[in-house]
Amino acid sequence: MPLTLALREQSDGGLPVVLSAPEDAAAAALTSAAKRLIAMDTAVLPMASVAAPAKPVGMSLPMV
Repeated sequence: MPLTLALREQSDGGLPVVLSAPEDAAAAALTSAAKRLIAMDTAVLPMASVAAPAKPVGMSLPMV
């Protein structure tokens, strides 16, 4: 991932670089990586097919 100025500035500002500067090298690399992840099969990503636990695990504390 190229650490371009746009990536660093937009990360600090909270705006995704793929929205603010889509022509930036970091935005292109992020978009490409996201597309490759989306295209992967569940055989490659076995955790994608694992169901969530039926009930919460661990201790639950009341919110104050």
